[in-house]
Amino acid sequence: MDSYIPVPERPKDKNFTMSIDAAHNIAGRGCVVTGTVEQGTIKAGEDVHLVGITRKPLASTITSIEAFKKTLDNATAGDNCGMLMRGINKDDVKRGMVITKPNTLEVRRNFEAEVYILKADEGGRHKPFFNGYRPQCFMRTADIACDVTLPKGKEMAAPGDNFTATMKLTFPLPILAGQRFALREGGKTVASGIVSKLLEDTKEDFQEEENRVTKKKGAK
Repeated sequence: MDSYIPVPERPKDKNFTMSIDAAHNIAGRGCVVTGTVEQGTIKAGEDVHLVGITRKPLASTITSIEAFKKTLDNATAGDNCGMLMRGINKDDVKRGMVITKPNTLEVRRNFEAEVYILKADEGGRHKPFFNGYRPQCFMRTADIACDVTLPKGKEMAAPGDNFTATMKLTFPLPILAGQRFALREGGKTVASGIVSKLLEDTKEDFQEEENRVTKKKGAK
């Protein structure tokens, strides 16, 4: 197949989501997170969760919303803005986290996806890859390593191929069916994809994350 034929886009719901681009501490005010609102509307004073990268969401309250040096009463889909967060420090926030209303999004690492491998003349790879391929997955604003497992009976993925892959992210993210992503390697995009099915994370996944946290604490 010469071109990527995506599955239908997921319908937009009314839940508020904004992917975080960056976070900054402002002396005397607190932490401001910036990004573009994907969908929904949020008002200053509302409680929110910052989800992704870790299993436990960070609870906060939006105390102020600003865009182009103007204070806004609310933020809606398409707005590029900054939000002042109560009780949050810049070190708590990672690029790729999503701001949403409490208890509306779950995180996970495993999913199935329809993947198209770009050909060399599309800017992609010149050679195929095999099971265990580990590119960077760009999903929303997140940039996270992932493991790609080819479907049973498929020995390799060549440029121009379309197929269903099983994906495992290094860190959990709020993933939705119909969500688009790109796979990058060496600074260039090598594949595009769309999430087709969410999979359950395993006990081994949870244990790996716990071991990672323990090791990090021990290194301090």
